[in-house]
Amino acid sequence: LRDCIVAPPGHKLIAVDLSAIEYRTNNWIAGQKDVIETLRYTDANKSNEDAYTKFASVVYNRTITKDDFIERQVGKTSELQLGFLSGAAKLKKALKVQAQIEFDLPFCKNIVDIYRTKNHMIKEHWGKCKEAFMHAIDGQATTIGVPIKRAVLPADSFDPMIRIVLPNGVCLRYPGLK
Repeated sequence: LRDCIVAPPGHKLIAVDLSAIEYRTNNWIAGQKDVIETLRYTDANKSNEDAYTKFASVVYNRTITKDDFIERQVGKTSELQLGFLSGAAKLKKALKVQAQIEFDLPFCKNIVDIYRTKNHMIKEHWGKCKEAFMHAIDGQATTIGVPIKRAVLPADSFDPMIRIVLPNGVCLRYPGLK
């Protein structure tokens, strides 16, 4: 997509990557401190390991570095995919599409189990999100997130959708939830 945008003559186009911002934010809001500490360390230091190799090391039961391309891709795809409640079938598909790696379903199920055990705060956060939505469906406002709060508001006659109000004031709307 970036190749479709061209700067006019005399101007430069600068591309900026927020380096896995969804992954970082998800771990931060859920309070998954071990991952946040790994990200801080690898951001500040030149290292042959990162959060993706760290997870891949658990999956493969040996030290994985950035030089272990396939294993790191498994770690990266798993961390990015599984933090948002994906299961083994979705991970299998993501590994094939995003990393061009094909594994059987039992192997992917094992990765999911490892992820959910290791990242217990993420898993707990899913429950908090579900509970917040259930409260909103019942007409109660609630908050989720650590250390920030995101309001989950029930539908009303003015706005007949469940809403999540983000810290910056942006409102995400979810129509027809039951």
